[in-house]
Amino acid sequence: KELMRDPQHLFDMLSLAQDKLSNCDCANDDHKDGCYSCILAYRSSYYQKHISRSAAANLLGQIIKNRHNLVAIKSLSAIPTNHILESALEERFIAELAKVGKLTRYQYNNKPAYRLQMATMSSEPSRVWLIEPQVPFYDEQGEVLTRADFVIRPIKETERRPELEMWVYTDGFEHHWNRVNSDLVKRLHLMKAGHQVWTLSWQDLADTDPTFSNGIAQALFTGSDPVGSKRVDAVWQKLVAEYGWSSIKNNQDVWYQSTFEQLTKWLTQPVITQQHWQQAALYWCLRQGLASTNKTLQEQLQHQMKAHVLLEELVGQARQEHWFSLAAVVPQAALVQGKEALLSLPEMYLMLNDTVIEQNKASLELWRSLWYAVNLLQFSPQFNGVALSGLRRGDFDGLVEQKKVRANTVEQGELQQAWRDALELLHPDYLHVGQQLAQAGLPAPEVGYEFQDGAAAVVAEVELAWPDLKVALYIEESPSVPDWYFISLSAEDCVEQVVAVLAHEES
Repeated sequence: KELMRDPQHLFDMLSLAQDKLSNCDCANDDHKDGCYSCILAYRSSYYQKHISRSAAANLLGQIIKNRHNLVAIKSLSAIPTNHILESALEERFIAELAKVGKLTRYQYNNKPAYRLQMATMSSEPSRVWLIEPQVPFYDEQGEVLTRADFVIRPIKETERRPELEMWVYTDGFEHHWNRVNSDLVKRLHLMKAGHQVWTLSWQDLADTDPTFSNGIAQALFTGSDPVGSKRVDAVWQKLVAEYGWSSIKNNQDVWYQSTFEQLTKWLTQPVITQQHWQQAALYWCLRQGLASTNKTLQEQLQHQMKAHVLLEELVGQARQEHWFSLAAVVPQAALVQGKEALLSLPEMYLMLNDTVIEQNKASLELWRSLWYAVNLLQFSPQFNGVALSGLRRGDFDGLVEQKKVRANTVEQGELQQAWRDALELLHPDYLHVGQQLAQAGLPAPEVGYEFQDGAAAVVAEVELAWPDLKVALYIEESPSVPDWYFISLSAEDCVEQVVAVLAHEES
């Protein structure tokens, strides 16, 4: 009660606490961030790894610094109790998650988060997820490029890998109808870096018919010539028989589920659900690329597979089709070089004419169909979702040419644990190379291997190494170490070189 009589009493106490934390003897020990004299307590030993003396001192300093910004209120009921979420739509998303699993509040990195436990399925182990709000994604200069409303990943760090992570955006049309280009640029950056992105709207979380007027889905269904479609379907039937991939009907049915229903399936059975998405996206990529009614575009792409040529053509189509354009590139190599080529080479392109979007029902459905399609088509081997206004300004220059870091492949769940551990440590720019090496059936390498001289001093370091075979991959300069074979990770034929050299060394 004494602290409540006068704000000064409270701040006097906080100042004493900050002085104690800042001047404790442990502050001079670089190996300690708190002790039992200042902040630790035996009763809270379970949470000790989350307790930080410096963080507490800094927080108290901020509170004291802003003491003059206090605002009087009439009653405690005027204080908002949910400081984790920044919008009503985010609150709705969390409320919907609570209906499909056991949701509890959770502390992560000294910040409030959520713990979501899903029901156990016979086909996969029980999943327990960490849901972290407001997670930033940084560009190469260390600046925040975008901030996801939520990132969902396994709560156990030992289970974390790229394909078990989802960056979630909850967007309302009212605030995002005129930000499509900016949103696409930021999310395409995330996808190119190997992250999976999921976008939901108010309508996706409401009890509405999921089969809304999805113009992009309708274009995928009807934008193929009958003869070409039959040929693609025949090819797909062979893949179903050979690899056990999802049926044509299942690939079509994926467009008739709401985005929240799809996300719920992923939360319950992420491996199976993601395999289905990848196979469905590949199927529609083949349909669009091999059976498109736009023969002129396809013939042009077969001879000159350049992203800027394709996008210029899509800009031209936008003037005709008014709202959006679809195209795919399926190189001949994807059809003749086996599964790995089929899972890595085809490219899917979606361009939205955002210059015609207005605040009306027709534009709302177009906007919803865009993010619905992006959610699913991102699982194509290579995907680019772009906006017309940004193409004209150059916002996507250099971005569409980047190859997606293939952290999410159909066979990812089958990787050996040693390879999973190696891929988590590998430099993000070369993760796609690591994935291809893993899929080639090679033994897992050591990451960050160091060469030492006779005095045990480090003289060189490589990104990946197979010490027993004396083969290593480097990023910047090739080390001068005798009897070793060095390959640049930047070489276009890096994977082919490694496969050949390791096969020779093992023989």
